[in-house]
Amino acid sequence: MTAPRLAVLRVLELAERPLSHAEVVARLALQLPRGDEAVWDRATVYRNLVALESVGLVRISSHAGGIGRYELVRRREGCTHPHFVCDDCGIVSCLPEAEVVTKRNTRWSKSLRSAEVQFVGRCPSCSGA
Repeated sequence: MTAPRLAVLRVLELAERPLSHAEVVARLALQLPRGDEAVWDRATVYRNLVALESVGLVRISSHAGGIGRYELVRRREGCTHPHFVCDDCGIVSCLPEAEVVTKRNTRWSKSLRSAEVQFVGRCPSCSGA
């Protein structure tokens, strides 16, 4: 485990929602002393996200708008909560209080590897609620 990978994991651990590659880069830049930006070039951060996903420590929880958003894998059995995508600000939020329930014994149950459920609309911040 390299220092850049640990730093990316830490950013995702502290994140309150799934983050895009650009958001991870921006948060890493805020944590660095001046002059260290070269360590966190965009390609390096992307390679680290891919490597962490390939070993199961990180997952892409949303593909809203064609942008992958990453989150730390906290439980091995997969993501069981849906996400909300705001049409206005583009923020993707976890909805852990909502649970997706499916029938267990359907003809597709043995084929199912994972699921991605997204609700789309205007978030409370954008709608003024």
